[in-house]
Amino acid sequence: MKLQLTSLYKKRIDDGFEFNVLLVGDLFKSTRNHLLFGCTDGRIILYRGDIITNDNINNNNNNNDTTITKITSCIEEVLESKGASIQSLCLSDITRFGGIDIVSGDSHGNLVAFSNHQIIYRDSIGEAISALTTHHSINGDFDIVVGDRSGMITAFKPFQSVQWKVRLPTVVELRRLSLQRGDTEESSTSVDHTSVATTLQSSSSQRIRDIVSYRTVDSYNVECSYTVVSDNTNAIHFIDRGNRVNTIETPAPINCICSGYFDDDQQQQLALGSENGYIYLVGSDMKLRTYCNVGYPITKLYRYQSKSINTKHQHHNGNGNGHGISNGNGVNNKCSNNDDVGLDCLLCIGHFHSLKVYYNKDLICEHIADDWIHTLSIGDVMNRGEEVIVIGKLNNSIEYLKPTVTH
Repeated sequence: MKLQLTSLYKKRIDDGFEFNVLLVGDLFKSTRNHLLFGCTDGRIILYRGDIITNDNINNNNNNNDTTITKITSCIEEVLESKGASIQSLCLSDITRFGGIDIVSGDSHGNLVAFSNHQIIYRDSIGEAISALTTHHSINGDFDIVVGDRSGMITAFKPFQSVQWKVRLPTVVELRRLSLQRGDTEESSTSVDHTSVATTLQSSSSQRIRDIVSYRTVDSYNVECSYTVVSDNTNAIHFIDRGNRVNTIETPAPINCICSGYFDDDQQQQLALGSENGYIYLVGSDMKLRTYCNVGYPITKLYRYQSKSINTKHQHHNGNGNGHGISNGNGVNNKCSNNDDVGLDCLLCIGHFHSLKVYYNKDLICEHIADDWIHTLSIGDVMNRGEEVIVIGKLNNSIEYLKPTVTH
């Protein structure tokens, strides 16, 4: 199976702002999707990216030119967070009013929530926010979970006091715990290579790198949900309502996490993008195994599921969680227990100027870009009923990529 990425549209953003992160999704109570930019000046820019007429596509196809030149891309609305540089964005219905709200975190530690085009909640954690997500438990409850550059994880609810806080163990503390378990204890990892990168950072330099909400089943086949966190250490941590219930050691620091169905395991898995260029998988058995070697440090992983992929893989327990709309993380994909769907593709960006797509451990597509890609989102940005991959590059430009499955 192969995947082809066709470039539909390119644009250098020259509208007076620079962006750190972008997202595609429906907002508030709008009936169409929007393109959001989290900017360095603290603003959130709402962009339109709609194709004007079908003639644009038809004319381009006749001329063998796949790049759509006439797209109405303009600033539709500007939301002022009244804070610093936006580091993270998340879309979720946190107010339970029936619309999609925006949650942002900035470099001064400000957490700001927008509902119906205005700020409804604002708080500060005192340190730069490096990751955030919304965690939904199995009983339907939710928290806004924020990680900062001091290694602290904090859970909020709008208009309520802090739900819980936990500080992750430092490198020294993890080593002490490992020695206390003893050298004779069998390791829970099954990694093909044995070289383990070491980290020497102190607790003052510890930083949360990524947070995802992960739903799985335990050894007794009981459904459970965790907040999974990575930081500067060679480990990922599983947190349940403020308690660190498990820590899995990794060969290198993990920069990014996403969940999905990436091999023949019948349960949802975690894909880990590492500093050493490897992608690892962790399943419900809490064991680490190698997925593939990208060759360069990985900064973001995204789950992509094409309807054209049909390998009859059975999804169980369905709550695939990605970055963006509660993901990264994308969309909070939900699958019923009886749906026969294919394995998920894994979109990978990092310290290289391309977008790599992996399927069942194989590289099936690589789109070369004119600069490093630092942010990405998937959605119907053109409001035509088809998903498009929108990439944001370090040169402050964006590009629309249409995925097509070929066999």
